[in-house]
Amino acid sequence: MFLGRKTVLYFCPHQDDELLTMGVNICSDVRKGKNVHVILCTNGSKSNVRNVLKNGKRCLLHEGTHTHELSVDEFIHARDQEFIGSCTALGVEAANIHIPEKRDIDGFLSVKNAEEIIKHYYSIYGHNAVVCTISPNNGPSQHQDHKALGKAADHLLRQGIIEEVRFFIEPYLFGQIQDNPRLIPIAPTITKATGDMKIAMEEAIRSYSIWNPAEQRYAIGYHSVTSDFDNYLKALHCYSFVSWNPNKMTLFQRIIQQHKKWLKLQKQSQLFYSLSSCEQPDLGALGLIHIPAQATSSYEDFCTRHNVPLTDKNLQRLTDGSSFWALVSSDGELLSSGWLAYKQHFYIGETDYGFDMWESKTAVLFDFNTKAEHRGNGYYGLLLKSIVNNAEGPDRYIIYTSPDNTSSAKGILKAGFQFDGMLSAADGSIKSYLRRAGFTSIVRKYQLYGLRVAP
Repeated sequence: MFLGRKTVLYFCPHQDDELLTMGVNICSDVRKGKNVHVILCTNGSKSNVRNVLKNGKRCLLHEGTHTHELSVDEFIHARDQEFIGSCTALGVEAANIHIPEKRDIDGFLSVKNAEEIIKHYYSIYGHNAVVCTISPNNGPSQHQDHKALGKAADHLLRQGIIEEVRFFIEPYLFGQIQDNPRLIPIAPTITKATGDMKIAMEEAIRSYSIWNPAEQRYAIGYHSVTSDFDNYLKALHCYSFVSWNPNKMTLFQRIIQQHKKWLKLQKQSQLFYSLSSCEQPDLGALGLIHIPAQATSSYEDFCTRHNVPLTDKNLQRLTDGSSFWALVSSDGELLSSGWLAYKQHFYIGETDYGFDMWESKTAVLFDFNTKAEHRGNGYYGLLLKSIVNNAEGPDRYIIYTSPDNTSSAKGILKAGFQFDGMLSAADGSIKSYLRRAGFTSIVRKYQLYGLRVAP
């Protein structure tokens, strides 16, 4: 326990993640005088480099050929030496470099075991410690061990067991997901290496490129992801964002989170579509169900008839002014459903999509879902068009969706909307577009929802 000295716990899934994903932050925290601990959570045994080292081929990275047949334990030891050398170069004290005896096998880190590792070290080093690990939402190509650690930290945060988590985004995945609001909900912090930090980073990278078989150093890290190390050496920065337990956030923390969300939304691109007129589509044998705001008893009856879970959250939505819409088959099976809420003024918010209404109102559409076995049959488009047609007197429609939401985009086009382009607040393209659409006064205001537009 270090009184008066901020403790930071970095949980790494594999040997090299402490450097490639979190290295600049680790180095920075050490230089700020923080009590930095780095914990390795798997043994790294499943890397294909173990096979590469014995394949008999000449290596392009160093002198010699690959004729080194290592046992699993020898390979793990070699990887651990690279990890320890990297942490040491970053400035982490030897006593603060942790390799747990009960770490998982590479590729098999479970969320449960990750939670146990985090809780163990968190209990030792104090409840004011900041937990740092990799975000679990970094796209489909993210390694499962990375995802497990992130989920574990998020679970513990939401349970109130830990109070603050800094989530990191792998730099080699950042370009694929940076515009995806579901994966990166707020503007990330970019930490760059400066001054003597660059020397420390270069030394840490060197630990993964040392080739000296006589001392059991096989440049495993560099053999594994050569380009990732080379690219990291050129950039030397980290991407991260902080999350706090939503039930324990201070006012200052809430302001920070809202500001970060606002910054993210300003840079976030949206796909915009428009429709000049809308008629009720022919639903055939399908039934359209509309349950207006406040009609909680009607919604309860609907849930009973259609075997839909009744939740306090949805009852609260009705109470707060949202309405429920659904398509059902001729035999009463629920096919597709969604919610609609009215807001004053057009805004780009955390919701996936919405449409502009007359009289300065915006209809926000959210939590749309078509049953998996019925997807691809156009039910989403029919429901969307029915909702737009039955809304309160619109004479013009603008609808938007996030670029990653491809299923919604298909339904929007099937409903008759035309694609107008990818726009963002950052370059002024949304402002220009809305002016052309007839808005006469556009106000950008510091708030959670980012862009506020008034006609």
